[in-house]
Amino acid sequence: MNPTTQEARSTPANRVLQINGRSFAPLSQRGEGNINEYYRQESNGILLFNEAREPFVFVVANARQGYFFVSCCRHGKGIRYMQSTTSCDEKRLGLDTLGYAEECALAESLQKHLNQPETSALPEGWTEAHPGGLATNVDPENGGIIDQAIVTREWFVVFHQDGLKTLDGFATRDAAFEAFHCALGKLPTT
Repeated sequence: MNPTTQEARSTPANRVLQINGRSFAPLSQRGEGNINEYYRQESNGILLFNEAREPFVFVVANARQGYFFVSCCRHGKGIRYMQSTTSCDEKRLGLDTLGYAEECALAESLQKHLNQPETSALPEGWTEAHPGGLATNVDPENGGIIDQAIVTREWFVVFHQDGLKTLDGFATRDAAFEAFHCALGKLPTT
């Protein structure tokens, strides 16, 4: 089986990782369907969690340290990292069937996958600060701002048109755009 990554949803914060047939959802989400393992993206890699939401493997994935996997476990209030993966963790993730170069390529591809910007096209009249980020439309009647909160990572909508309240709590930018257009469509015509 080849190592793969797969995008299950459109925004980086909601992407599901596939590692040799095992599905990992962001730690902040509840498992749905066949997903019952989780991950949390860190500045230097990806921390993988088991069904009980306990850390078990860290994917080191950065240019300074390299690209590889190490086993880990909770230790007191922190996490203890090993020098390599245990044979149990290698089998669990299918790493035992990979060579060194394939394992490095998998670790690097996982990090790149999570850092890919959202790929959906913008509606007419909208521009974005960077792909998948803040989107603006300067039209005074039909424009606004769609952005992502720094702390919660939820998307929100600000309208230029008077009388429309800010909307927030959207899991994806696409959902925020849908709410934006729905709110404008429900306005009385003058």
